[in-house]
Amino acid sequence: MLDITMCRVLYVVLRLFTILAVGSGGLLEPRSSTFKEESVPLSVRNTSSDGTCICRIEIPATVHCSSTEDKKNEESIREQLADISSRLDHHVNVIDEQDSAIMSLSDDMSSVLDKLERIESGDIVVTRPEYNGFRQEIENMETLLALLRENSTFSTDIVATLEAEVRNITSVIRTLEDEEGSNNYQLQSEVDSLKRKLLQCQQEDVNERVSVFFSYDWDRRGHADPCEKLSNVSAPFTMGGRICTSTRGTWFRDPLKDRRKIYLLTVTSTRYAGGSRSNQAMYANNTVVVFASMKDFQIGRITRRIMLTEYCQGTGMVAYNGSLYHHIWNKRQIAKYDIALGHLLKSELPPDTNVENSGAYKSSSNSDVDFAVDESGLWVIYSTTSSNGVIVISKLDPETLLRIETWRTSVTKTSQGNCFMMCQVLHCTNSYNTHADKINYYFDTKTAVESFIYVPIDSKFLATYALSYNPYDQKLYGWDNGHQVIYQLLFDE
Repeated sequence: MLDITMCRVLYVVLRLFTILAVGSGGLLEPRSSTFKEESVPLSVRNTSSDGTCICRIEIPATVHCSSTEDKKNEESIREQLADISSRLDHHVNVIDEQDSAIMSLSDDMSSVLDKLERIESGDIVVTRPEYNGFRQEIENMETLLALLRENSTFSTDIVATLEAEVRNITSVIRTLEDEEGSNNYQLQSEVDSLKRKLLQCQQEDVNERVSVFFSYDWDRRGHADPCEKLSNVSAPFTMGGRICTSTRGTWFRDPLKDRRKIYLLTVTSTRYAGGSRSNQAMYANNTVVVFASMKDFQIGRITRRIMLTEYCQGTGMVAYNGSLYHHIWNKRQIAKYDIALGHLLKSELPPDTNVENSGAYKSSSNSDVDFAVDESGLWVIYSTTSSNGVIVISKLDPETLLRIETWRTSVTKTSQGNCFMMCQVLHCTNSYNTHADKINYYFDTKTAVESFIYVPIDSKFLATYALSYNPYDQKLYGWDNGHQVIYQLLFDE
């Protein structure tokens, strides 16, 4: 803005020129009586309605002089007035530019101050890139202030005030950065470390899958003698399977027919519609997914889906000699489903068999009735009220589902993590959800001798909902929290 004082100075200067032009004793003093004087009206108004200083100069169209020399003097004065007007326009433009620069600087400072207030109040969290952005804004303001200081027409007091404010902002930012910088750096370091670990785990998982798949011939028969004492179990190999979305389920192979095929059953939680257990969760399904080979299973290429005529309850299903065997949902019945013919055969369990999770393993999942296969044939593992909940083992005729022989153990079923049969011996784990699980109990049906043992087995993903033995390849197939895993078994020789 043009200062009012400058307007007054300009007025005095123009009045002086007027006196020189038309006053007595001036440069244009008339030499004859023919000179005709016309006044030079000047008008000065302090400010406009919006505060802008206004200077208005009215110069007469002509000044009548009687001589050539007077006319020359008139032209000289006009040139000097034009020069003054030009310089005045230049100063006004400079002031406008400085005013615009100050407005821009004010906006930048307001933006930074607003961010600082939000940081101090805890509304926003600042990261390292944002501190760098603050520093860049301050550098821009410092550059602008340097340009203003170089201009001698601008008030040094205003520049000094602005510089003081910028220094204050810089000090606040440095304080905040010192207080939070170390924490932010530490947090970022931890995030980067977690990212590296995640990538490493993913790579290890991929390497594990590849090594398992290519290092083992899945058509090869097991060569160890499982009737010797079980001495060790390997770490679990994660085989995966890209269609598996349920945390609970089971997967297995048929040891006698179509041995290369993989069968997979997921069980999902639904609710009882009525009765004494109304609205309680139950785990069942009637769809079994089939893969032609382990490779197809790993890449998620499905061969077919088998729709059961009766819902399977729990995770105790097995495949044996071309048929699927399972517990029928909400009944004390078991079923044999012929895969090729689609025929269903049912058989009754003892009338006091514990069902509806009253006789399930620790992992629940409605695993009251659990089928198993081993070198000698087909088995069913359950409990009854008359046996006070201890595990009951029955050898079954795979054609008729009739119970051939039955044994009663001394351990309750609900206290076991999982159980499986191997070489006519029942093996049970003490838990299902720790890295320190162990096979801690066995019952030999050949001798009716039972004992406690100690063979560690790792629940890698902390929720092993199914565990079954395949007598052909002599491996354990586990369903661990939605992951399909395999354990190698070692035996005493």
